[in-house]
Amino acid sequence: MKKLIMGVFILDCVVVACADDIVSQVCSSVSSVVSALPTGRRGSPSYIREFGVPLKQCAGYQGLVSIVSDNQDLVCTNFSLCATNELSRMVLLSAWWGGDDDLYISGLSRSLDLAMDGTVTRDELDWYRRGHFNVRRANILALRYDEPGISNLVSRLYGFTGETNVCLRVLSGEARISITNYLDEISHTN
Repeated sequence: MKKLIMGVFILDCVVVACADDIVSQVCSSVSSVVSALPTGRRGSPSYIREFGVPLKQCAGYQGLVSIVSDNQDLVCTNFSLCATNELSRMVLLSAWWGGDDDLYISGLSRSLDLAMDGTVTRDELDWYRRGHFNVRRANILALRYDEPGISNLVSRLYGFTGETNVCLRVLSGEARISITNYLDEISHTN
């Protein structure tokens, strides 16, 4: 029995040490991206919120995306440790933008969880949803509304945001038709 307890204790210590290492890597990556942002007003949270920044050109951004993608639960659990100010919070949230649509949707779900428990603000959640300035991504729930889990995410968003019309249009499929037509229309103008 003593060996079993000792083995569990050692395993717990290894898991905690590994988690601490990952949190440290995330903090370091966030810091690297923040350091690569423009200086002055163009690197301020209010400027980035309004005009954006080409994050893919920032040193360390792809590394941050990779770490976040591989450790999403741990990052969410330790979000406040990994991002301690407004700018670092924006950078960490934006890491979910750097992958494919599935990573973006996972990030939206996790950002909603973080907003629901008060870790991120409603404004930060809204910025996650719109701050990437990508029309297709901003409408990904409408485009994929009939896939497993999407309607649940839309319902959770509705419950938190109260965006009745938007959510009902997504769930009915009406929004998919509108956005598909719009995307088709703009693709022919280029």
